[in-house]
Amino acid sequence: MPDQLPIFTYLGLYKFGKEKSKIRLNRNKIIIFIIVFAALVYIANIYISCLI
Repeated sequence: MPDQLPIFTYLGLYKFGKEKSKIRLNRNKIIIFIIVFAALVYIANIYISCLI
């Protein structure tokens, strides 16, 4: 088991690196999505608090 552990961690780091490079390309899209989502949640909270 301990002998296999480094291989798994290297694979994990490699996959993480690939995902990170994909995220770097789509960072602007992700930021816009987060801002829109946060705005929708904020508006929904105001609307719900007005109803109550």
